[in-house]
Amino acid sequence: MNIKTNLLLTLILITAILIPGAMATGDFVTITFSDLDFDKNAELLIYDSTGELISQNTTSDTIELNSSLSYMVVFKPSEQVWFQNPLNGLELLKIQMPILLTYLLFVLVIAGGFIVVFGRKRK
Repeated sequence: MNIKTNLLLTLILITAILIPGAMATGDFVTITFSDLDFDKNAELLIYDSTGELISQNTTSDTIELNSSLSYMVVFKPSEQVWFQNPLNGLELLKIQMPILLTYLLFVLVIAGGFIVVFGRKRK
């Protein structure tokens, strides 16, 4: 081997020893919920894979989680305050209307059947 090759191999060896390899900054991942444009006053519950509550945060918080584990992020249910916004009651009625109409139709069919059956027997 010539001197240039030896010098090049020595330089590569010294460089490999002195410069550390790329190291991970840890096994944690940072999540910023404010970047996701959620409602500002919403609360989030974070559970681990066993179902144990890890933390309770708002949508403006930033958290660090272990990237080697799995988590479940759930919106915390909030109370509905009907008196603050009367339109919430209308929304509930609109959601429940198909169910109420189904029950009303069922009652009308049963009542109509009784009227037909018992109304003809009287005559």
